[in-house]
Amino acid sequence: MVNNLVLTNERTGAIITIDRTGTTNYVLDELVIDNPDIQAETYRVPQQIGESYAGDTIGVRGVSISGYIIAKFDEDENVLGMSWEDYYAQQKTKIESAKDVLNKLVMIRDTIRVVIGDRYLETKPEGVVMYSTKEKENNEVLCQFEISLVSYDPLFKKVSGSGMWVNSVEKKFKFPMILLEQATLFGVRSPGARTVQIISNADET
Repeated sequence: MVNNLVLTNERTGAIITIDRTGTTNYVLDELVIDNPDIQAETYRVPQQIGESYAGDTIGVRGVSISGYIIAKFDEDENVLGMSWEDYYAQQKTKIESAKDVLNKLVMIRDTIRVVIGDRYLETKPEGVVMYSTKEKENNEVLCQFEISLVSYDPLFKKVSGSGMWVNSVEKKFKFPMILLEQATLFGVRSPGARTVQIISNADET
């Protein structure tokens, strides 16, 4: 069971965390990740017995996230001595503010990265964020939401640090080997800016 996920708008850089602990404004209720359809492609020629395998076609993957928005008060916010009316009013203000953040993050046409553990999917919204119209699920205490996404590249990718890192190799030497008077110096291609030298004192014949 997934207890925590992170949504990132790759255009704006906005990030929210949705989990089951209630430590954020967004509480995860249910996460549904569909399995993509896989269809084998085959062909036949005259008088062939059976079929020849040509490859696979992998479909898209749907992602549905549902949960609740709740009001979270900061540690420096003092609610003691506040009337119930003022308390509920502040809760509603915080919920509306959190809804606005969520609406701006899940924008149609933007790419939304869904990070689960050390893996992520790149997705597109199928529509705007949907909110419950029932009073018991949308009030000054909480608000139920649902996000529908689709991943056109259904393969999970591994997260390394804060993103995907690819090392590049720079040319450090024009010749792969330099003959010196007492040794042989080899140039080794290395990632990044560091240079590795391998010195051999072996006799050359």
